[in-house]
Amino acid sequence: MSIFIDKKKLLTSDLIPSYVFNLWDNTMDFSGSNWLSDSNVTTSNLTDNFMNKTVLKTAAWDEISQNIYGYKGETYTLSCNVLVDDSSKTVLHFYSNVKGNDGYSDIRTDSENQTIANLPSKQWIRISQTFKVTKDTVLQPRWENVNTSNVYFGSFMLNRGSIPLPWNVSLNDLKSKLGG
Repeated sequence: MSIFIDKKKLLTSDLIPSYVFNLWDNTMDFSGSNWLSDSNVTTSNLTDNFMNKTVLKTAAWDEISQNIYGYKGETYTLSCNVLVDDSSKTVLHFYSNVKGNDGYSDIRTDSENQTIANLPSKQWIRISQTFKVTKDTVLQPRWENVNTSNVYFGSFMLNRGSIPLPWNVSLNDLKSKLGG
């Protein structure tokens, strides 16, 4: 990818640091076919504090995720905006393994079953989880609610490194917006 102004090349893809971009595509509007979700996850009319579309999870153990290939020894951080209707009925568990028909596969990171509880009701907050990959593999990082309450998620950001970055588009999304 190259960016030109007045026929002068200003920027090439070699100069763009890939680690600042989101590793998940379509996090602004949940479009595309790359999203993995259960039947009780739907797009909502509510937007988050970045003015991005959100998804609503209405039942326990529903998930929203994307497959990502993780490399042994690399550290990743998943962050997102979350709003819960009733904090007394919401406990989020973080998982980074692949969810299959027979339950969960073997542990592929150093960060399984991390819990977030006591979230404030009716207020957008940013949550994050950092994890290190233990073997080269496909991952599905996500939060799942163990209770039956409405939980809204928006502005997902998956980045390399241990610092949760502010929401940003993916490099693929940027290329499509610029026409290349």
